[in-house]
Amino acid sequence: MSDHLRHLFFIGPGDKFPKPLENALLRELPDLVVQVSTDWKALVKKAAREKVLPALILVDEGFGAANANLLPEFREKFPNAVLCLTFNGEYGSRQHIRDCLNTGIINNVIPMNLRLDLWLYAIQIMLQGGSYMPPDLVELL
Repeated sequence: MSDHLRHLFFIGPGDKFPKPLENALLRELPDLVVQVSTDWKALVKKAAREKVLPALILVDEGFGAANANLLPEFREKFPNAVLCLTFNGEYGSRQHIRDCLNTGIINNVIPMNLRLDLWLYAIQIMLQGGSYMPPDLVELL
């Protein structure tokens, strides 16, 4: 892989990262490579084999809640990656979000149903090492 490419990993069900959203992201950021997987260990092995270091790892809230014990491994394997919890819909699962944030490993949250221009902007911020959390979520937490 070329050194000038940036990598984004999405860990969770593929239907939670719809292809039109991925296509919009790739149109906006042509130097980005997106890898979607439900299998964290397979993704880590592939990244090691291809010598890839992700700039951003998006973790589906369901995967994050069910696999909170893997979050330290995310940080250990990819210490420079920005970790972000994603969720679909409303804040119905605030406890999942709180649990992931309380680990201190994830401190970014992005709704997958955010208006496209705002979603793309938030992703760009995180790819550059910044942070994002919806203001209304900060108030809820």
